[in-house]
Amino acid sequence: MLYEDDAVVVLDKPAGLPAVPVKGSDTPSAWSLLSAKLKLKDNEPWWCIASIVLRPGFCSLRKLRRIAIHSFDSFLAHTPIRQYLAVVRGRPGAQEGTLVHYFRREGMFQTLRTESDSKAARAELRYRVERPLRDAALVRVALATGLQNQIRVQFAAIGHPVVR
Repeated sequence: MLYEDDAVVVLDKPAGLPAVPVKGSDTPSAWSLLSAKLKLKDNEPWWCIASIVLRPGFCSLRKLRRIAIHSFDSFLAHTPIRQYLAVVRGRPGAQEGTLVHYFRREGMFQTLRTESDSKAARAELRYRVERPLRDAALVRVALATGLQNQIRVQFAAIGHPVVR
C-alpha cells in the first residue's frame, strides 16, 4: 500500500496484474489480492475503480460503499474517462486524431492483426498533441477501449513509440 485514508487505498500495482477480477477466470487481480490480505468478505465495500497504466502502476480503491459500487460498475462498463499523458518519439502528423488497430494477445504481448482476424480485439484511442518537444511530443490520450499495452502498441504502429 502506498497510501490509505478513510476513503481510499492506493496500491503499487505491477504491470500485467489485472486491476479487477476477470469474469470466468481464476487469475489474481489487485482487488482479489488486497481482499485476501485484509481478509475481507465479498460484500465489504472495497472495490478497485482505477488503474493508471505506468510501470509499475497504481491502483486506487474506494472504501465508501455508496460511491464504490457506482464506480466499480462504471469501471467494468468502460464508462469512466481514462486519460493519460505520454511522450512519444517524433511528432504525429496530425495535431489530434483517432487510432484504430486490431490486437491479438500472444503471451505477455499484443501483436497487430487485421480486422478480419476473428480472434483480434479492436483497439481505439483518441490523442491530441499537447506540446511539441525536440524530437518528441507530449500527447494526451483518451482510451475508447482498454487493452493491455494499448497506448504503447498503437503509437509504435504509427512510427511514434512511447518514450515515457
